[in-house]
Amino acid sequence: MLGLEAKGISKFQIPNYSTCIPSELAVIQEEVKMVYRIISIFLRILAMLLVGVVFAVVGFILGANLFIALGLELFGARGYESGGPIGFLLGALIGLIGSGVLLFRRRTRK
Repeated sequence: MLGLEAKGISKFQIPNYSTCIPSELAVIQEEVKMVYRIISIFLRILAMLLVGVVFAVVGFILGANLFIALGLELFGARGYESGGPIGFLLGALIGLIGSGVLLFRRRTRK
């Protein structure tokens, strides 16, 4: 802030970039790119978590219905009590791993 105040710009004024020297403008552009990258990574993480939750719910429903339909028993529990948590965990793992690979893989430029 001291640099801006020394130039007569308060922290509540929008600086006039037309008076910036090219090196200052390059620094500002790099800062904007860095903020954009941080926001992009944050949004990717949120999307990955959302996909994981959706897959977990779908896995819970499918796992519970599968155990009910087949009449399977696991650790003395039947139906959704045994198949639901297994489907939930498998769905969450598949969703998180799959979306993480799709969202964070390195993209090659053509």
